[in-house]
Amino acid sequence: MVHAAAKRGLEYIAITEHGEDLTINGLSREQIEDERRQFELLRAEYPQLKILSGSELNIGPEGGVDYEPDFLATFDWCVASVHTHFDLTEAQQTDRIITAMENPAVSAIGHLTGRRIGHRPGIEINARAVFEAAVDTGTALEINGHLHRLDVPADLLLLARDIPGIRFVISTDSHHTTEFDNVQWGVHNARRGWVQRSSVINTLPFDEFMEFVEAKRR
Repeated sequence: MVHAAAKRGLEYIAITEHGEDLTINGLSREQIEDERRQFELLRAEYPQLKILSGSELNIGPEGGVDYEPDFLATFDWCVASVHTHFDLTEAQQTDRIITAMENPAVSAIGHLTGRRIGHRPGIEINARAVFEAAVDTGTALEINGHLHRLDVPADLLLLARDIPGIRFVISTDSHHTTEFDNVQWGVHNARRGWVQRSSVINTLPFDEFMEFVEAKRR
């Protein structure tokens, strides 16, 4: 994945394996430390590419996420996503996402509705409340470019147009090097929702991107 990112000319990449609470394939602390040792070797091999140690955290029913605060602080980038408890009420789903946003380690919320196109509808949320909380907490919303997701959906992106200061990150959700091309679908979905380039944080140079992350943590 790192080789493919360097070949594409990317300035930075975040590797975000699932957090430990996702029992199917979540990484333990020991596995993360091993991964980070591999990152150090890769950074020497690809000095032009900034490799971020990240995690895709799981949002629990009450809004909690994987790992304790001290360990979370060691990641460069964390996105938190709903992977379970899809049957909660709109108010409960909204509250759990906002609670996750209030965690200083959570830089972005992944695939906001959790939908799987053709397989599962998204959760019900109060989108305006979530959007306003994203601004208040300095949290970006992922525009997931995978064709099974395209989430945030374009109709909700349109609702976000009148929320000053809202920020997005376009993600490929790549599980294989061939899926880096998902970025085009993320961009198309963002355009359908009239998202402006200036509100997409991973159009920024690396230093400015990390300023966004550090501002949230402060």
